Amino acid sequence: HKNIHSFIKNKKVWSDSYNLIIVCGRTDYAMSLQQMVVDLELKDKVTFLHEVSFNELKILYSKAYALVYPSIDEGFGIPPIEAMASNTPVIVSDIPVFHEVLTNGALYVNPDDEKSWQSAIKNIEQLPDAISRFNNYVARYDFDNMKQMVGNWLAESK
Repeated sequence: HKNIHSFIKNKKVWSDSYNLIIVCGRTDYAMSLQQMVVDLELKDKVTFLHEVSFNELKILYSKAYALVYPSIDEGFGIPPIEAMASNTPVIVSDIPVFHEVLTNGALYVNPDDEKSWQSAIKNIEQLPDAISRFNNYVARYDFDNMKQMVGNWLAESK
């Protein structure tokens, strides 16, 4: 569950200073998010993009102020790693999988808590050098390291 609605609902945290770009499929959940945006009078602050190519996604990450990823049920979480590889700060839900995958490479929030979001956004604003600290964690997932991890996993599963 990507839980994007929790961030949209906390509009006081972001809508005065930032715009949202939500990259998503054409699902019932996406349609409900679009309706929420209309109901909250945020149409001028939120853009929905569908069918984005990998190259377009890389550009979006590189131009973003931050990736907001409030997922509450995640298997691994590729988008935060992709964002960090593009020198983009990452704000994610405070759930175990993100601590395992991202360690200290992200800012963690309670996705339903407005003050938690405010604190994370303020940390990015006050710590521009945090990007380089976060990017140190991306190297864990480069091609060679991932090949080694998969090879080790396959060897262990025999």
